Amino acid sequence: MKKKLVFLVLLIILCSVSVFAANWAIISDHVTEELEDDPITDGCSYSPDGILYMGNYISFRHICDQHDRDYYNKVDRSVADDKLRDGIYDVLVRNNVPRPVAYNISRAYYSGVRTFGWMFY
Repeated sequence: MKKKLVFLVLLIILCSVSVFAANWAIISDHVTEELEDDPITDGCSYSPDGILYMGNYISFRHICDQHDRDYYNKVDRSVADDKLRDGIYDVLVRNNVPRPVAYNISRAYYSGVRTFGWMFY
């Protein structure tokens, strides 16, 4: 039973990473919204501002922009990072991305800001 659970978890992670990686080039070139004229924000720094899922581009740039504002305004870093993770997850689920995929994508962004965010805080 335990081996089956581990296998299932690894399979879900692998599928999520595959979807993310397969669309990296498309996502990074895809522009669906005008950039804000806000010197504090730059979207999802060094990462795509959204994903391509089932032929639809799902943007969560506004979540990343709010995260940038939270850092700029010195909101507690862990609170800002939690809001980013939860916001990305919510946008993806609202757009019918399967919950395990949405979870893994939001956790990937969360891991990035928890690991490297201190440089920008």
